[in-house]
Amino acid sequence: MKNNVAYNSVPREVLASTDVLEIIFKDRLNYSTLVSAAIDHGLQTPIVIIKGLAEILLRNPDQDPRENLKKISREADHILKLLAAMSFVAPIEPVQMQNLSLR
Repeated sequence: MKNNVAYNSVPREVLASTDVLEIIFKDRLNYSTLVSAAIDHGLQTPIVIIKGLAEILLRNPDQDPRENLKKISREADHILKLLAAMSFVAPIEPVQMQNLSLR
């Protein structure tokens, strides 16, 4: 598209601005992806632990449940702390990408 007459008539400063905007857009998209992956992992791990401990308790009704209940409580506290930390992060809006180029 660089051979396009309209593109060639755009001032250099504007082209530099669109380059900067494109870099910012790509960085935000990468940041969103990393945050989503961290949130997914951060929440999934304690939930899997809670589920596993609950299944152990259900399979062994004669076992003293106190130790597993303490672990479940700790993991639930961990999830609550993660959710509280996430509330301080600005919401990340989903990005629809048809054409990444701003030109």
